[in-house]
Amino acid sequence: MTKKLTLTVLVFLFTIISIKGQDEPKVIIFKPSSETFEGEENIKSEKNSFKLGLIEAIYGSYAVYYERALNNKFTFDAGFGATFSNLIMELEPRFGFRPIGSTSEYYTYNYGRIISFGAKYYLSEVYEDYYFAFSYFNRNYIWDHFPNGDRGRGLTYKENYRISAPQLLFGYSWLGDAGLVLDTFAGIGFTKFSTDIYSTDTDKIETFEESLPTFRFGMKLGIIF
Repeated sequence: MTKKLTLTVLVFLFTIISIKGQDEPKVIIFKPSSETFEGEENIKSEKNSFKLGLIEAIYGSYAVYYERALNNKFTFDAGFGATFSNLIMELEPRFGFRPIGSTSEYYTYNYGRIISFGAKYYLSEVYEDYYFAFSYFNRNYIWDHFPNGDRGRGLTYKENYRISAPQLLFGYSWLGDAGLVLDTFAGIGFTKFSTDIYSTDTDKIETFEESLPTFRFGMKLGIIF
């Protein structure tokens, strides 16, 4: 008897709760508009960028740059690539450096390397509008020197030319269709020039160094994703 009464009460309560739930008004909550949702997705997904330096080729520098958004204002970037020859160095030699060309009886160019890293602060949003940046780069050019003009059949000296600089930059990033981005910048740096070259006076490799403020400018083209 007690079990039957208990079962009857439970069934009655369940029925009352079910009816009450059906009588209460239902509230339907819609998601934000698709435009806002897609915009938020774009901001979250477009954090990365790959770029190529356009003006650096005249310095004999060929690098790929990766930039990563840390938030809507700050990014970190790094670059790595190869160097080969240097038109500017040949036109304006330092330390009595001789224009070397790419290949001759006295010189043969080898591949060097370039590395760089830095950070940017965008005034509006990352990859768009104006920005301030701090960066550092280091380029190394390498070649073989044959003082007797015999292209390695006699004496051969490994020579190199190094350029490094911390720099402060102000730039503008233009974001186009399909994620295309054009980055232009200019600024100042404190550049260190150094070279290890064969000296005919001492008949050995000598190191020469010079540091001075320099004006910097550049342009990069790439995509964001």
